[in-house]
Amino acid sequence: MKSAHWLTMAFWSFVWIGQSVTAQRDSATPQFDVASIKENRGTDTGGTMQPMPDGGIRSVHMPAVALVRYAYELANYQLAGVPDWARNTYYDINAKPAAQVTPQQTRAMFRGLLADRFKMTAHRESRAFDGFALVPSRSNSFGPNLKRSTVDCETDFASEPTCRQGIFIPGRLALIGRPIEGLRLIVEEFTNVPVVDETGISWNVDLDLRWTRDIAPSGDLPALPTALQEQLGLRLDKRRVAREVLVIDHLEKPTPD
Repeated sequence: MKSAHWLTMAFWSFVWIGQSVTAQRDSATPQFDVASIKENRGTDTGGTMQPMPDGGIRSVHMPAVALVRYAYELANYQLAGVPDWARNTYYDINAKPAAQVTPQQTRAMFRGLLADRFKMTAHRESRAFDGFALVPSRSNSFGPNLKRSTVDCETDFASEPTCRQGIFIPGRLALIGRPIEGLRLIVEEFTNVPVVDETGISWNVDLDLRWTRDIAPSGDLPALPTALQEQLGLRLDKRRVAREVLVIDHLEKPTPD
């Protein structure tokens, strides 16, 4: 199970709409000291991308499109112009920095790796999508599994034992002492469309949401929209939502090490 601490990562790394992007190294950005990229032609259906304590990255059997999404912190719908090969060609990567770096520096170095080895160039556009707003389904209360938290796990994660009870696995999300933004991000990821927060919740929450990943309800678990209403007292209203999109102009297979 993954800690809900994972949910604090932001999706946005963009600055200007329409600005051209070359995924290149900035002279002020640290570089990976060693970076190995090898095509993985195995038949495994899964893959892993593991951040290392020193800021390095180790990935196994990851498609090129997932590498771009990681580097630019993108939801799937925010990436356009992906060549067909990038969705079904898989890579193992082992990249190590010369010294300790932050997670954001790691992503910046990974963008440089994409430019150097995958010859990636891209630009940004603003596009409108059919999406959702996350709104209260009742006027004066929320559901039984959504409460105002008494802890702040954004700042007290290390010292507050209850913060370690946060969970995210497909089909279950438990937030402890976290902003409602964590829920919005997960709903957006599983619906694969933009989701905006109109809950009015400005405080940290404790919530426990369980749903089936299937389109139709399965067993005792409801589909995600039903789970949101019954368990959290929230619903998804249709909205037209503008979002920035990264459009790939060029991406090629890297030469093997």
